[in-house]
Amino acid sequence: MRKKSPLLTALFGLVFMLGCAGKLVYVKDAQLFKVKDNGTGQVSVIPQPAPTTGDAYHRPDVNHQGNRVAFISGPDPIYALGSIWTMNIDGTSAKQITLDGSSADMARWYPENGQSIAYYGKDAAGDFGICSVRTDLGSPANGEKICDTSVFDYAGFDFNKPQSGPLQIVFSHYEASDLSFKLYRRQVEVVPSCTGSPALISPYPLPGVDPVDLDERRPVISFAQDMLVSAVEWPNVSGIRMRGIDQNGTIGAPLTIQFQGFQRVTGISFSDNDKKIYFSAQTTAGDHNLYYISVENTLQGFDLLNLTSAQISSALQVTPEKIEVGSGRNLWPSGINKP
Repeated sequence: MRKKSPLLTALFGLVFMLGCAGKLVYVKDAQLFKVKDNGTGQVSVIPQPAPTTGDAYHRPDVNHQGNRVAFISGPDPIYALGSIWTMNIDGTSAKQITLDGSSADMARWYPENGQSIAYYGKDAAGDFGICSVRTDLGSPANGEKICDTSVFDYAGFDFNKPQSGPLQIVFSHYEASDLSFKLYRRQVEVVPSCTGSPALISPYPLPGVDPVDLDERRPVISFAQDMLVSAVEWPNVSGIRMRGIDQNGTIGAPLTIQFQGFQRVTGISFSDNDKKIYFSAQTTAGDHNLYYISVENTLQGFDLLNLTSAQISSALQVTPEKIEVGSGRNLWPSGINKP
């Protein structure tokens, strides 16, 4: 049998590595970029026509079909507040969705058809809440409120559509009673309204950590709708939590992932086919960078829907891979899915 050349083997490995790299959209210094998660192919994504509501762009969210991205357009390069726009992944066919002054600060595509977006901001009556708006309207319009739920900046929400059962919204809520952020869920009816009282997603405080010191923010649901990931913080520690979701929408206990050298995780997303978890984080040195972890490698030896008590009550230390995109305020990665 002929032996393979070491050079040929290395080339095959390089091609495999490059071919397996996922793509994502993110924000650098209030401008939109697209890049592969191995750091190659970085290009600026310029909305065309240019948004009239401001040239600072924030919080991109790619739809589940992988062909459109929603983002916030506003005047402030730091404060993520403005109007919602959508565009193709390459920046073409940019379209304003919500009115000037809608004060939107986050947007999420519905998981089903790619024609509706939920956002936190002003509804058609000028009241704040989580609102729903269609993207195929002829002119910009503020949406109808689907929840009065108060979602503070950096708290976040996302949708879960179980295989059987109604659409749910998962959100992070500020608890005035103990000054912490906790995760909740509630059903969303077909008509724009939420039904019933929100149900607490058990925070499962870790041993030695006061429950009031444990914060969970920025919940994100996988494209396959079978995993919930959130940012978690407690004194001097930052990381993420992974929870399994069964076909009925039941959310399991968390697997806590601890990172070293981070102040906080600022944004989370899944890669194509949920193979990786992308996130942005501020380091203890003050830098803002992009990272990812492999879902398969992280979950070796774990069953998210059947975690043991020992697994739930401990924090797994993981070293993430850095996505090399250069210096700057690199924030809010959003993976591009390929259905």
